[in-house]
Amino acid sequence: KSQMHAFISLLTLTTLTACSSLSSPPPSLLRPMLSLRGGSNTEDALATPMTTDIDTSFPPPPPPPSAPTAVVPPAKQSTLLYVPNLIGYLRVVLLLLSAHYATLPSPRRALFASLYASSALLDAVDGAAARALNQCSNLGSVLDMITDRLTTMVMVIILTQYYPKHTCLFILAICLDVGSHWSYHYYNAVKGSHHKNVGSRQATNLASEAVAKVTECYYNCKPLFVYACLSPELFYGSLYFLAAYPEMRPSARTWLARAARWGVGPGFALKQVANVAQMVEAARGVDEGGVDLIL
Repeated sequence: KSQMHAFISLLTLTTLTACSSLSSPPPSLLRPMLSLRGGSNTEDALATPMTTDIDTSFPPPPPPPSAPTAVVPPAKQSTLLYVPNLIGYLRVVLLLLSAHYATLPSPRRALFASLYASSALLDAVDGAAARALNQCSNLGSVLDMITDRLTTMVMVIILTQYYPKHTCLFILAICLDVGSHWSYHYYNAVKGSHHKNVGSRQATNLASEAVAKVTECYYNCKPLFVYACLSPELFYGSLYFLAAYPEMRPSARTWLARAARWGVGPGFALKQVANVAQMVEAARGVDEGGVDLIL
């Protein structure tokens, strides 16, 4: 019987110890337990608060992981109003105005030369502005190429009215000019490079090597590049003045004809060779699978 009482006392102590953090045990439960143990200081034991060595405190739960902050890329700035592009728009306006005055009588026809020359000279200004203001853009590159082709096209169309027998040659020249520049520009744009940044290329045969050398020399030799680009415009301009101003002095006509033939004529021929070379270069690169075209 005494063993049974001892077991009950031990079970009671264990239960009370586990619940001690919640509330103090009532004295009515402790008094029988202490009396069964035969203690004489029952009231003193009751007066002494029960302590326990068990740490019933728990650390606070960790905070929930925060959701990752989405990185919002900065909005891409529009290049439509870049200063070089504004110059390109102005070139187109001047070109259209010049075409209006091209075939008018002589007093107003003089406006053609001034407007056309202003549009052509601005070709050098937009590139310098893009580099100085750090406003180079894909739109500017395409706009510059298209405006140059439109400039040449307007002059060639006007020349067909003064030289109808050579219309076929003029059409061939303008088709070669537009087709070669657009195909080469598009090929390099898809490839991820600028059409004027020409490096050494690997050729598979002698013909491909010759074409690559012509294109590389044309774009990397700056004096040759400038001469070849200016020569067609000066050549076409000379033909226009020779035909549109029959009242020109004979000596001036002779000098202008010689300048067109021997001064800028070789540059005009060189430009046509470069046009063929860059068209073949673009076709070869596409055919060999160098780029994946965007269709």
